[in-house]
Amino acid sequence: MNRELLVRKIDAAGIKYYKMAAELGLSRTGFALKLRGENDFKMGEITKICSILKLNAAERDEIFF
Repeated sequence: MNRELLVRKIDAAGIKYYKMAAELGLSRTGFALKLRGENDFKMGEITKICSILKLNAAERDEIFF
């Protein structure tokens, strides 16, 4: 996972991390663990992140795959 790029996209969208966690149905800690790469994002979470941040397929692949 390209953590730096994901963080830049979240920050550019002006979304607070706790709100992103809530949108994904995660606790703040759970989201932080995934953002740090300690746990993997599930496919459904990746899909929601792409929707929220309006990521195209190339951006999704660059960040998550």
